[in-house]
Amino acid sequence: MKQRVAVVGAGVIGSAVFASLSEAGNDVTIYDKGAPGSGSSAVSFAWINSNNKTPKPYFELNRAALREHIERQHNGSRAFHQTGYYELATEQKHIERLQNKVQRLADWGYDVEVLTPEAAQLALPELAPATIRGFNAFFPQEGYCNIPAFIAECLDTGRRNGGRFILSEVLNIETSPSGVTVHHRHGPSKSFDRAVIAVGRWTQEVTQGCGINIPMHDDHTPGSANVGFLAVTEPTAVSLRSVVTTSDLGFRPDGHGRLMLQSLPLDAQADIARQYPPRSTIAKEFERRLSSTFNTGFPISVDRVNVGYRPLTKDGLTIAGFTDSNESLYVIATHSAVTLAPLLARFAAAEISGDVVQTLTPFRPSRFRAATTTNHPVTAARTPGDQ
Repeated sequence: MKQRVAVVGAGVIGSAVFASLSEAGNDVTIYDKGAPGSGSSAVSFAWINSNNKTPKPYFELNRAALREHIERQHNGSRAFHQTGYYELATEQKHIERLQNKVQRLADWGYDVEVLTPEAAQLALPELAPATIRGFNAFFPQEGYCNIPAFIAECLDTGRRNGGRFILSEVLNIETSPSGVTVHHRHGPSKSFDRAVIAVGRWTQEVTQGCGINIPMHDDHTPGSANVGFLAVTEPTAVSLRSVVTTSDLGFRPDGHGRLMLQSLPLDAQADIARQYPPRSTIAKEFERRLSSTFNTGFPISVDRVNVGYRPLTKDGLTIAGFTDSNESLYVIATHSAVTLAPLLARFAAAEISGDVVQTLTPFRPSRFRAATTTNHPVTAARTPGDQ
């Protein structure tokens, strides 16, 4: 049955939901207070993987989502770059963690190969030999996502199926037995049968305005689990095609000869309230790590350093499902948004159509209302390959 559905948030999750609901024949309107992808999605390393996802139900959810990206690629999407992922460990603790992870993932049937230093050097000839002298693993199914391309494809799909984008901040969503009413800043209120909230870091704020509490881990203090650096280099003559993590640095292509960089240990210094110009101390530290990682014979300069804000739920796991007895409000919140977006969007469209997706049972918002809920403290990702 065709339904009128509002989607709040036009990041990777919201835009994917917009596309899936529209393809299913619904009348869909998507709202955002800014340009699509300008919120949490704007600062993401965008590594598509199920690499270090635990517990096992969360691993399986991400593995299914990885397959969804591969299927989209086979169907003509240009957003996912299935380049493979290399993790190169030279520090002893990193070596032990990577060895344990490789064993666990192999036991779970995940594609992973152990590489000799010679094989790693052949695959990554621009890296310094010291970077690959330890324990090396390759994950061939993984890659990265061009987020603007992904969002553009989803919005285009939604529009082609009759959907509408409205640039306006949603102020409140009223629920009733007959549906929802969306009140927004730059236009008249509008009634819908259902609404999907996909606003990333603003999830708790928006849901509280609807009389619902979705507990998020929301910590703006410097070095918190929510914040992290993301740097981008100047265009450089490096032919890297894959996602790579070493014991010092993570990097991947970012188009037009640029590299995108992260270093989880450095995130302990990240302050979302500060600006980090190209000659800042943190930019110079990224450049130092680049110079010890690459064996190019020329320097690679950092063009900009941004601070991203990871949307984290209170227990660190994904939230997906209806939040009210009328099943009029559906909420999705996750820090693995780029990986999970196409899968969660398809599941949300199915559930709004009346199906129940059992795969999502461990990730329902209702778990926070249960008296038996165990609070798992959210810890900051500070070691290589932690994401």
